[in-house]
Amino acid sequence: MPIMEGLIVSTAPVVVKFLLDQVKNYGRRGKKTKDIEEFKNALEPFKERFEVNEAELKKIKETAEKLSEKLTENGFEITNEMYQKWTLNLLDEKLRGIKQAKSTFKTELWTAKSKEEIKGARDIKILPRKYRIGERIVVYFRSDRDCYLTLFNIGTSGELTVLFPNYLFQNNFTRADRIYAIPGDEYPFEYELSGPPGVEKIKAIATTSKLNLLDFEFSREEFFHSVESGIAARDISIVAKKMEEVSVDSWAEALCEFEVE
Repeated sequence: MPIMEGLIVSTAPVVVKFLLDQVKNYGRRGKKTKDIEEFKNALEPFKERFEVNEAELKKIKETAEKLSEKLTENGFEITNEMYQKWTLNLLDEKLRGIKQAKSTFKTELWTAKSKEEIKGARDIKILPRKYRIGERIVVYFRSDRDCYLTLFNIGTSGELTVLFPNYLFQNNFTRADRIYAIPGDEYPFEYELSGPPGVEKIKAIATTSKLNLLDFEFSREEFFHSVESGIAARDISIVAKKMEEVSVDSWAEALCEFEVE
């Protein structure tokens, strides 16, 4: 199975979750075997782990391969396409799950074509919710309180990109009621949508105190920190866990979605 070939420490728990879900789907057919149950039970302890060590990774890979083979023998084929679709759904679920119901301040997030200007008040309903591959857009954000803001982008491929902070602006402190733009005048590039077609999501998380939501180093070569979908699912789970521990009156969030066609 292709996902086993690229299995690494940081993606192992995500693959485990995927396989356990497939066992559940397989079980709805009313077919259960002792082998499948044993392999499932061996993987269960790793489904909520954010990291595993090399010895555990080896055990997960061996067990996962045996489980996959056993499911396939019983007519339940597991494909890389199934994994990609499942991962996108997991990312969407985790991203929406980071929800603030009692925020004491407001954060706004929206997009517009790069040639459009945003001046003062705006009605988000009149802004485009659909873009074409190759179009250039700008991401705008603001809060009504001084805060530290992190901007996550889940692309249509499932890749996670941290838009803010970034190599050019490593300090993510933002001033109240000021509109920020990515890319703004200070950025040496434009943001062009590359596809594939689908729904792209951008999530803003603002905190009143400095909080490092993800651990990574800024790089001139990368500019925006970015990871593929399997690691993205792990990273968003880490962010969600951290936000559960933050006082409800000290953070705010916003979600923006648009279709790429």
